[in-house]
Amino acid sequence: MDFKRIQLLLIFFFVIFNLYLTYSITQRISMVSIEPNTAIDATIEEELKSRGVTFQDFSDNTEDIHLIRTDQTNYLAENISQLTNQNASIDSDRVLTSTFDQPVDLGIGLSDTTTEITDEQFAYLKQEFLDKSEWFIQGEAYAHPVYNPTDNTIVLRMTDGDGHRIIDGNAELRLQLNEMYLMTGYVQTYQSNITQLETTVEIISEKTAIEILDRRVETLIPDDARIIDTRISFYQSTALNDMNVYSPAWEFIYVEENSSPKSLLIDAHRGTVLSWIALRQN
Repeated sequence: MDFKRIQLLLIFFFVIFNLYLTYSITQRISMVSIEPNTAIDATIEEELKSRGVTFQDFSDNTEDIHLIRTDQTNYLAENISQLTNQNASIDSDRVLTSTFDQPVDLGIGLSDTTTEITDEQFAYLKQEFLDKSEWFIQGEAYAHPVYNPTDNTIVLRMTDGDGHRIIDGNAELRLQLNEMYLMTGYVQTYQSNITQLETTVEIISEKTAIEILDRRVETLIPDDARIIDTRISFYQSTALNDMNVYSPAWEFIYVEENSSPKSLLIDAHRGTVLSWIALRQN
């Protein structure tokens, strides 16, 4: 009888002990699942600051954004005959390349001290050149001029109905200048009938996007850099026979001392890093 009583006491003790262990492990797992995210939220800004990176506060907000579509057309090739005083051609990828018969003075006062195109300079450029069909095909569709002093180019991009830029190179006008800041030619890509789809996607927050970027060595923002702008842009995510579909991307633009700004891109819905491109941004 004594042996059976001891056996029952031992079984009771082990049951109670196992219940306690189960409870403790459950609590520990719950804490572990919460703590990493809390740590990231609390330290991403501290991590950047510790490396001398300057930035504006990152937003935690999310929102739904419409995908956009464009039509696959040969619009540039079909309208190339309207261009005058230049030698223009189209390649198999629908890229128009043109060289002017004589270098063109844009009349906006560019010099070796120019770092960006002002609103006044762009207004003049638009009125005198972009809006005139003999100079460019649908030149009025391009905006947001960016000057790159490294290779003497002015880059303009098409936008969607809400003003978001298409940044993948498939909807841009790249004006080429010589050492005297005269326009010698240009390279143009074009997207027809830019429209919003009814399909929307929920984008990750700006803060989540910078956290993802900062986990990768390839996209680590350099020490002492300055993040000068963060915005939603679009890139071509799907190409079909008759249309292209564009998805939103977070674009982080930063600059290091004595160098041209660079862009880091991340799919704003999936959270995947797209590319990093050395571009002069405004």
